[in-house]
Amino acid sequence: MQSSEHAEAQNEQPLATTEYSENGKTPSHSRWDKAVSVLLVIAIVLLVVVCVLKLFFFGRITVSGDSMKPNFHGGQSVWVSKRAQVQRGDVVVFYLHDVNKLQAEFAFGKDVQKGGFAEKYIKRVVALAGDKLWVENAQDDYVLVIETPNGILREDYYSVFGEEATFLDANNQTCKVPTLGNLGNLRGATQSNPYVVSQGCFFALGDNRHNSSDSRIIGDVPQSRLYGVVVG
Repeated sequence: MQSSEHAEAQNEQPLATTEYSENGKTPSHSRWDKAVSVLLVIAIVLLVVVCVLKLFFFGRITVSGDSMKPNFHGGQSVWVSKRAQVQRGDVVVFYLHDVNKLQAEFAFGKDVQKGGFAEKYIKRVVALAGDKLWVENAQDDYVLVIETPNGILREDYYSVFGEEATFLDANNQTCKVPTLGNLGNLRGATQSNPYVVSQGCFFALGDNRHNSSDSRIIGDVPQSRLYGVVVG
């Protein structure tokens, strides 16, 4: 009789129980929810940081066309600083049209392509507001001369990321000093009758002067259209 009772006692096992918190969730579910919440907060913070950097500090664009050869090529990606101050010789990116920059920043597809409201150009700043420009003969072509408040500049000092810049002439051969080919707005500009860059603007030309639509065609570029200065 005792052995039977002992056997029955051994077979009696406590029933498994599951702990629940006041909201009805298990501790493991609560930990998982907290982890998801933390990850969500981190993702939102990172998104905000990226948006702030993109809007106010840095951008990245892809070069299109041949107007900046041989220093920049179509399909090449470059970084742009939106905080840098424009100086003569800088390569810059600017909007072709007056735009709402916030709207243009997040434009894509047809809006950023040729003819779109957010179309951008990449060119080299050769002169700033108040600078006087004229052209001089150079064999069968023309070269640009820039008079600044600090003296006269010749286009023989340009660089690309610390390296000496080169250019393409009318025969598509590399040269050290860019020739103009088409004069456009600079036609008739002489030292005694120079072209003067408007206030609040800069004058920008492509490095491939014989295949570039730039300030010779579109005129002075307002500083308000500046997207940024190419830095890398």
